[in-house]
Amino acid sequence: MKNLEVFIHVSTAFAYCNRKHIEEVVYPPPVDPKKLIDSLEWMDDGLVNDITPKLIGDRPNTYTYTKALAEYIVQQEGAKLNVAIIRPSIVGASWKEPFPGWIDNFNGPSGLFIAAGKGILRTMRASNNAVADLIPVDVVINATIAAAWYSGVNSPGLPHNFAAPPAWPNNWSDPPTPPTLVLTCP
Repeated sequence: MKNLEVFIHVSTAFAYCNRKHIEEVVYPPPVDPKKLIDSLEWMDDGLVNDITPKLIGDRPNTYTYTKALAEYIVQQEGAKLNVAIIRPSIVGASWKEPFPGWIDNFNGPSGLFIAAGKGILRTMRASNNAVADLIPVDVVINATIAAAWYSGVNSPGLPHNFAAPPAWPNNWSDPPTPPTLVLTCP
């Protein structure tokens, strides 16, 4: 891709959820991703299942673990590219675009909301004080476009890490409030 000006990698705000303080950097992984991939090629599923808890360590699941590994690979392999990494939290239905509430799947929290709305899900064990760490899909898309523009105009050829658009800081019992879009960069 000779005319590539910016490479955007979409990760997750939870890639480093095992850390108390997360900066806008790519942290070194506990294992070399290339060596891990080579090892997994000869292992059977049973052995992979046996070593997975040791591999992911204090992360809650393989999703957050592999997102962190992917960020590291993007940083290493894209050292000569203009790279921006976006880390949204849990992506949910749209805020405004193409219309409020738009979603194209029932994954994640959207499935819960639809099941509750249809009366299929009547109760759910949860804390009223737990934060609903959701970000509307249109806010994430707009932030991604803005990050690509910023990276292309201001620092071609240099890597950038952009803070995730902040989630809607609501608990599960509050009505939603609109997010404030903040992009920070080095």
